[in-house]
Amino acid sequence: MILKILQPEADAGEASRWNYSLREVQAYGSGFLEQLSGGLAAPRCLQIEPSADGNTWLWLEDVDRETGPAWPLARYGLAAYHLGKFNGTYGAGDALPTYPWLSQRWLRGWIDEASPFVSSLRRHGTHPLVRQMYDVDHVLELWKDRDRRLGYLERLPQTLCHLDAYRSNLFARQDANGREQTVLRLILDPSHNQRILQQEPETPLEMLCRRWGAMNRHLKVLGQVTPTNNAG
Repeated sequence: MILKILQPEADAGEASRWNYSLREVQAYGSGFLEQLSGGLAAPRCLQIEPSADGNTWLWLEDVDRETGPAWPLARYGLAAYHLGKFNGTYGAGDALPTYPWLSQRWLRGWIDEASPFVSSLRRHGTHPLVRQMYDVDHVLELWKDRDRRLGYLERLPQTLCHLDAYRSNLFARQDANGREQTVLRLILDPSHNQRILQQEPETPLEMLCRRWGAMNRHLKVLGQVTPTNNAG
């Protein structure tokens, strides 16, 4: 059994924000995670318990890692199949769920967080180490054009995604009927963001070279968007 203690934030923010701090509690409370399809599952929530100090205690199943810490290649393939089948359920016509705690326009919200990174990149973009890590001119060009490119993406058909399906968030088990399941650890641990903010102050170069690598990768996603004249 796992006990996860979630501390309230002074400003929980809009429920559709990409890093909404109460999403895990509300997702489990809604019952939606018990209805996942396509071979996916979430760790079972045994109890949601508000505590006297304002925290929320989540009592969760400790998922057995039946295939061990190292997955064979075939197990990665099965996880990809489970994820694709789940995503495709909504692409094939099933109505998307409308829970208010689901994130909306995730990529836009994540990229918007890069404003400090872009400001530092403009100031320090000529430094040899920065230019070694970043295609500075290309990143700044994508930043300038981000609204247009994000608009094209947001007008495409939408589906429901986990958005963080890395190996450290994936577990393998069998259900009661002996069928393989891929278990997804839930979406966001707000304390991770708090730990980042509480770290020692960084120089602008340290920030560029360490913290904003993910922002750089997501900006590059926009570089793969090639809008056509008739896209609407």
